Amino acid sequence: MKPNIKKWEEEKMKSKVITKGALLILVGIVSAVLVFPTVSAPAADKKVEWRLVSGPEGSFGYVCATVWAKYLKDKIKNFVLYPEAGPTVKAFRKLAEGNLMATYGNTVLAEQSNTNTGIFEKAPLKGLKPQHALPIVPFTYFMVVDKKSNMHTMDDLVGRNATITTPAHGIFPPAMYVMQALGLWGKYNQKNMALADMASAMTAGIVESCMMFVASDGTTAGALREVEARIDLRPLTFTEEQKKKIQAIPGITFSEAKNVFKEIKQDKIPGWTYYYGWYFSPKADPDIVYQIVKTTYEGRKELAKFAIGFTPWSERPGELLKEAFARTPNVPLHAGAAKFYKEIGIIK
Repeated sequence: MKPNIKKWEEEKMKSKVITKGALLILVGIVSAVLVFPTVSAPAADKKVEWRLVSGPEGSFGYVCATVWAKYLKDKIKNFVLYPEAGPTVKAFRKLAEGNLMATYGNTVLAEQSNTNTGIFEKAPLKGLKPQHALPIVPFTYFMVVDKKSNMHTMDDLVGRNATITTPAHGIFPPAMYVMQALGLWGKYNQKNMALADMASAMTAGIVESCMMFVASDGTTAGALREVEARIDLRPLTFTEEQKKKIQAIPGITFSEAKNVFKEIKQDKIPGWTYYYGWYFSPKADPDIVYQIVKTTYEGRKELAKFAIGFTPWSERPGELLKEAFARTPNVPLHAGAAKFYKEIGIIK
């Protein structure tokens, strides 16, 4: 199909207006409904205030952090966590410099920051390294095509136009690592574009395949809902050898996500998964981190009512933690978190 550049430009403008409006509505709803009963447990003799970098404003991580911070404030005496918007890579650097106690992040970044590989290879982290506490939000990524396409497997991407977003997007590097591991990087034509531009690009034939994701076992981005609304989708499949290669990538695992797309006619979608969540500085007081993790664990059902990001954590906490820890052998577990997980038998 010949790409229709003019049509793509027109559709991009529509998508950006819709996406921006949806984000503003989402953040407004979260701010309005959060009312938790106060059942405080002492964290310190005097008030403790920590900053938490939580990703771009309006993002999935930002919304989850807003809910989480409000919950902790209501439950833990003398403790306040202040979420602030910002890129997680820079936050890891602030943490290393001793200027931040906590940050949102994922298992790929956590492993790389502790080994100075990947994103941190050319500019290594010096000083403090982030430690595990709550890597509890799974994101599974995969490639889709129009179901009428003659593409069926990941190998069929060779020579085709496809997109895994843009290097400016945080989900781009892990996807690139997957493509490199599968021997596909440089063999397909990568078209850099934002999530909001994918629907129009697929419709206009600018790309034949795009990356999508399932977040937290039950949702996805609004921009990807638009892809689903315009295209009858089918995910590309992986060979057994490709699954093993994905499993060998630090911080990432091969898995099958629960299907949340009506137009994809199968129960599970194969792809690569890594885990988002909250990491702490080694300087963070173990007693406070213990209380944070304990409170988040005991309140997981309540948290899930207000943010879907906590749904998997509410249903299978042990499974999430063990998988995240297994994929990040070089990331230490914070002493405060380790104490609580030992108490409930998740680790020995």
